[in-house]
Amino acid sequence: NTDALGRATELARLHEGALFGEMALLQAAPRTATVAVVGEADLLEMGRDTLRAIADELDGVAVALDRFARDRLVKNLLATSAMFRPFPRAQQMELLQRFTSHDVDPETVVVREGDWTTGLYLVLSGEMQVSKLADGVSVPLALLRPGQGFVEMARPEGPPGTATV
Repeated sequence: NTDALGRATELARLHEGALFGEMALLQAAPRTATVAVVGEADLLEMGRDTLRAIADELDGVAVALDRFARDRLVKNLLATSAMFRPFPRAQQMELLQRFTSHDVDPETVVVREGDWTTGLYLVLSGEMQVSKLADGVSVPLALLRPGQGFVEMARPEGPPGTATV
């Protein structure tokens, strides 16, 4: 992986049986890391069109791929989110099981400024815009990326929500 200064960082060494490139393929997103062969390697490749054809032809493949992608996203979240870092692996999994998963379409408002709601939200994939109204105009405050989250603790007995996400 390359940081903002152009320095390469080794994220992992892959060995026999390792799978890579699947998240970019399954999510139709740009790759987030570079993979280079060290020494010698034999690879098998399955392209997007082949994977799509198999998912269309064989029952259960699309569901299995979706579950695989979600499990990989969760694994990445546990490895990168500061919220989970202080806890041992067993407690991380226990905490994570208490979240409810949602597939959210673009432009969907999850939390609206002025509404009463409570919850801790973590971005599993994609990006979420945080904004606030100023003189009737929506002003962007932050862009939340995978592993980042926000807490909304607005209740009827307290002040309403302070931002829209």
